[in-house]
Amino acid sequence: MTKLIIAEKPSLAKAIAAGIGGNQQKDKTHIRAGDYIITWCFGHLLELKMPEDYDPAFKNWADRPVPFIPDRWEYRPAKDKSSQVSAIKKLSQSASVIINAGDPDREGSYLVDSLIRFIGFGGPVWRLLISDVNQRAVQKALSKIDRFNSTENLSRSAECRSKADWVYGLNLTTAYTLAAKKSGFNKVLSVGRVQTPVLGLLVKRKRDRDNFKSHPFYGVIATLKKGTEFQAKGMIESPESFCDSEGRLIERSHAQDFLNSATGRPAVISSIKKEDSISSAPRLFSLADLQKHANAKLGMTASQVLSSAQELYEKGITTYPRTDCQYITDELWSDAERTLRSLAGFEPLSSATKADHKIKHPSVNNSKVSAHHAIIPTGNLLAVEQLADKTVKLFCMIAERYIAIFYPDALDEKTQTEILIGTRTFVAKGVIQKRQGWRVVLGQKPSDKVLPDLSQGEEVTVKAISLSEKMTTPPDEYTEGSLIEAMTSISKHVQDESLKSILKETDGLGTEATRAAIIEGLIKRGFIQRVIKKVVPTEEGCQFVNQIPDELSLPDMTARWEMQLKEISNGAGSESEFLNQLVEPVTRLSQSATVNIKESSSGFECLLCKSADLKKISKKTGGAFWICQSDCGYSCADNRGKPAEKHIYKCPECDSRLARRNGDKGWWWGCTGFKTGCKYTTQDQKGKPVENEQCHTAKSEEKCCPDCNKPMKLRNGKFGDFWGCTGYPQCKRTIKTP
Repeated sequence: MTKLIIAEKPSLAKAIAAGIGGNQQKDKTHIRAGDYIITWCFGHLLELKMPEDYDPAFKNWADRPVPFIPDRWEYRPAKDKSSQVSAIKKLSQSASVIINAGDPDREGSYLVDSLIRFIGFGGPVWRLLISDVNQRAVQKALSKIDRFNSTENLSRSAECRSKADWVYGLNLTTAYTLAAKKSGFNKVLSVGRVQTPVLGLLVKRKRDRDNFKSHPFYGVIATLKKGTEFQAKGMIESPESFCDSEGRLIERSHAQDFLNSATGRPAVISSIKKEDSISSAPRLFSLADLQKHANAKLGMTASQVLSSAQELYEKGITTYPRTDCQYITDELWSDAERTLRSLAGFEPLSSATKADHKIKHPSVNNSKVSAHHAIIPTGNLLAVEQLADKTVKLFCMIAERYIAIFYPDALDEKTQTEILIGTRTFVAKGVIQKRQGWRVVLGQKPSDKVLPDLSQGEEVTVKAISLSEKMTTPPDEYTEGSLIEAMTSISKHVQDESLKSILKETDGLGTEATRAAIIEGLIKRGFIQRVIKKVVPTEEGCQFVNQIPDELSLPDMTARWEMQLKEISNGAGSESEFLNQLVEPVTRLSQSATVNIKESSSGFECLLCKSADLKKISKKTGGAFWICQSDCGYSCADNRGKPAEKHIYKCPECDSRLARRNGDKGWWWGCTGFKTGCKYTTQDQKGKPVENEQCHTAKSEEKCCPDCNKPMKLRNGKFGDFWGCTGYPQCKRTIKTP
């Protein structure tokens, strides 16, 4: 019988075909291999229809009923993907069974299942679960094909989530955009079940920073000596009324009393406690953890990390990236000897030569692995040299985390010494590393804090006792790494204990697959922006969150949804009940939508017309540029959240404006008259164009064009120096030099 395998993407289809082996026939839409036909999607081939697809009159947002909820849900092929949908439908007509080879998660299951329903296939559906595209792993997965649709409930859950997000996002975006238009704001105000609470996190952090009032807090520090000097901290017992919400002492007089009662008194060692402290290597990477660390160490954005991790997966170098799991199975652990041997052949990963594949780290835990396992190297290094530098560094980060779990635990000796100075207790802490263990792989080392050799009852010299005064600091602005961490641990930001517990058990805000896109979407819509290494809300983002009901900007709804979606995933929940319960809040919120937003000033005036502000525009492909909000036509590149140009500079050849641009080798300047033939370029020096000595006006022997009487300039071409008219390209007169 003919079995049709539908893979989520072409690279996975190729890996499956390689795993099947044998003689194969390749077509632009599929591969034939024995009894199998392998075809592929390009992500989601289908999308839910829009209101205007149900009724053309609804194309105008103002003419739509709000809320608009279809009586019968319909799909359509996504843009430029209808030909692949038709090809798969045709292939399905000769298939006796279809095998869903979507990614092994909720979204991957739904992506292929929705297509199978759309093409009208009525036969049996099996499931192929692949999280590692190495040939050996693919062959193992093929030998374990589930001869039923084992992830059908996951797919139903994802379908419900998709429809609910459509109802919620489309109706509230329509309502708030139309409401804002009444006040003269003419941009789309996008509302989303996940994106708006993420924006709410950023606005709350800005609000907390703006309203923060620094205050002093106090302590007492003793400098002691026995051979070498060391410090001890006074253990001040304070009533709650003397402390802030973080438990810091804010009553100076109380610290001063402690200081006074200890000053001039002898210091005696009252107790010494030593203990060994063992620490295991960090758990393996989930995508969120990888995004957090790569942002901090490599400066990569969340979307860049996901893109690079996806490339590593598709080339068979690492395993499936969109995972929230930090554990692997016993089966994967048993492959460690082969994997480590392969990694050891790559010079930057030489630490793999000393790894012990028999060590069983806590990251090896079958019970903690469900649809996915942690991101780990496969041992396939054939394509590593083809990768971009940062992708190689990301791979090394993944591989080193893996290698580290096959090293011994680190061992430290920790000492806590109590010292009585008069009747007051001070504590000194020391730590000495006794075994480096896994830290040698990850380059981590605790700062040794060595105390002198002390014994109980002995007296030590008091060199000084002083009052310590520090100032509290506002909460840090979010980086992309810390924002991803906040999204995954969103339960910390919820007050309702029942919802808090739900969010602890779920993905938090968004999923491993969507968080990077959520951040990029908020940037594209002008709600947030990158400023150097930080992610901050724009003025428009702040205005929006400050005017909408709290329930739109809090994560509570996500918690309730996830609770119900989990029940559907387990085969217990009802899809119709889940969608019906959305009608009341969406109706209420959309029909009461009011908002008055003023387009904020960027603070950067257009250098050309001087009459309007510049506006930052995010590119679809990443990065940004600035344009004038009037119609003068000025634009310039972005440099770390600011316009790259501070002054207007003229081209010395044609008098057009020079534009500052960023390339592989750094900043440079090019003439904006390149479309009319001027090819002038020059280097950049601290934001200014460097004068090109080969292209200048020869003042000592000025010439005028004999055709148009404009000045001529001495230029250099492939045949040497020549004089050219500055009226180019209208006047193309040239004169050879003697």
